[in-house]
Amino acid sequence: MCPDHRTPPEVQSEDNYFFRLSDFRETLLAAITDENHPNHFKIYPMQRRNEVIGKLKQEINDISISRATLTWESHCLGTLPDDLCLGRRAD
Repeated sequence: MCPDHRTPPEVQSEDNYFFRLSDFRETLLAAITDENHPNHFKIYPMQRRNEVIGKLKQEINDISISRATLTWESHCLGTLPDDLCLGRRAD
């Protein structure tokens, strides 16, 4: 029983979409660390770059990126979690 609303909880389920970060770990590490990589990009400041590299070198989980029943979020990944914001591409 909800103490605020005095109603019983409702069981719900919904689709949830995941970004398979684990599938891209090696590719991301190479693109960040190898300046000769065709998709190389730089992350600034260096502290953030090192932080991202450190996280990618650990065991990482896939990231939930959407909830299908929310009307404000598009299915084209309108917003990505902070964990995916790896920095801006330096051209």
